[in-house]
Amino acid sequence: MEVIKIGFENISQFSKRDKEYHLRPEIFQSLINFKAELASFPKMIEERKKYPINRSLITDHLKKHYDDTSYEVIKQNITLLAKDNCYTICTAHQPSLLTGPLYYILKSLSTVHLADLLSKSYPEYHFVPVFVHGSEDHDFEEINHLTLYNKSVVWKSKESGSTGRMTLDGISTVLDEIEEIIGNSPYLSDLLAFMRNAVINSHNYGHFVIQLNDFLMGKYGLIQLNMDDPILKDAFKDIIKKEILENFSASLVNDQIAKLKDLDFKAQASPREINLFYLTPGKRNRIVAKGNDGFHVLDTDVTFTKEEILADINTHPENYSPNVVLRPLYQERILPNLAYIGGGGEIAYWLERKTQFTEAQISFPILIRRNSAAIIDRKKMNQWNDLGLATDQWSEDIHVLEKSLVSLVTDDKTNLDFATTKQKLKDIYTSLSLEIKQLDPTLEKSTLSELQKAEKGLDTLESKLTRALKQQHEVKINRLRKVHAVLFPDNSLQERKTNFLEFYSKEGPDLLDSMLSELNPLAKEFTLFVID
Repeated sequence: MEVIKIGFENISQFSKRDKEYHLRPEIFQSLINFKAELASFPKMIEERKKYPINRSLITDHLKKHYDDTSYEVIKQNITLLAKDNCYTICTAHQPSLLTGPLYYILKSLSTVHLADLLSKSYPEYHFVPVFVHGSEDHDFEEINHLTLYNKSVVWKSKESGSTGRMTLDGISTVLDEIEEIIGNSPYLSDLLAFMRNAVINSHNYGHFVIQLNDFLMGKYGLIQLNMDDPILKDAFKDIIKKEILENFSASLVNDQIAKLKDLDFKAQASPREINLFYLTPGKRNRIVAKGNDGFHVLDTDVTFTKEEILADINTHPENYSPNVVLRPLYQERILPNLAYIGGGGEIAYWLERKTQFTEAQISFPILIRRNSAAIIDRKKMNQWNDLGLATDQWSEDIHVLEKSLVSLVTDDKTNLDFATTKQKLKDIYTSLSLEIKQLDPTLEKSTLSELQKAEKGLDTLESKLTRALKQQHEVKINRLRKVHAVLFPDNSLQERKTNFLEFYSKEGPDLLDSMLSELNPLAKEFTLFVID
């Protein structure tokens, strides 16, 4: 496998905030505790020690859920978590259909790589990678589909509520569709056989997702954590009560959003007055204040007085589900965590949270941007190289690339953007305008109007010439489009659309091994994997 590194700043599909945080974190210094760099971790460990944690809570929970695991490294990591010198590095995501877009896998590998790197860099401590499953989310349409070879596979279900609690009705049909799209593959056959067995042995969709992740990542020691659990929720009920009674999150998060606006960045996840949902079978509904001393669960008949809701939190904390604003606090309350690894959008909403964490007396982790990557086969990579375009041009808009390609194949005999000609034309008309203005000021506007007509004529000629040259080199243009569509489908990042099974079916588990060794989230680069 060939590995090509590209500067993060050269990928045009990343947002301005994403690039700024990853490359110039000092801009956000007031919104974070420590920069995302190796040297920050000893300081973060000392900070984390200020916040006691019930380690037996998490280890007992994990032992129960991993009692039959065959991965010794998982058992070892659970044992290590009982030690005071052991910390977690975590990522999180909703239970996307069969891992969803490629970035789901990149999150896992980034987290494992960093935990390994820290273990080697600071051997006096232990670092355990954890994947937190957002299985309480109820937005089914966000997780019910995947894309293989530009074909969409959709899980159809009439259920609603927490996606992790849903049954597996319809998943077997999804597996059949995937097999039909990909075709014969020994690697896929083994994985499909495992998944079909998991469908039978899983008590809900969330359990199925964890089994799949274990199959792919268990050998690396990545722990899968489902936090939809009454015992874990019980350890968070003081914050649930604080949110219900004080609505403490909204004002604090809005203050941080204002700071981001001062930096010219928009809000990522605006808070509500109460940032909690109420879980019932098949439903996950918002909790809102009702009058001066009451609460209502929207779209239901469920109401509480203040005393009733506090009693319910004490006896049934599992009924209360944090939204995106409160969920990070729940995660960090339970885990002895040092760093959170997420995509650009996730980092954006975590940047709104620091003061909220301080008020809740919960440690605020180092925020680390996960790795970004793409995968391409050798044949298409050779096609790209034959075109003669530079690697730092990959992420340019396809129309820009087409112009660049035509310039190359025509030996740069024509400047397709007519930039020099347009500037000369503008200089001529500007000089002419000054002369005419001295003779008759009323004609100055007419001169500038003629300039606009001339520029428009050049634009039209440029477009016609571009189309003509593209037609002359149609074969190379089509090849460019096909290669670009693999790396940037719909001019977006491959990692945001294409499912990992498209590549796993060709390379199998070895692909994960090769990717893991390269995906260091502290590196400021985009990685291209070329598979044979």
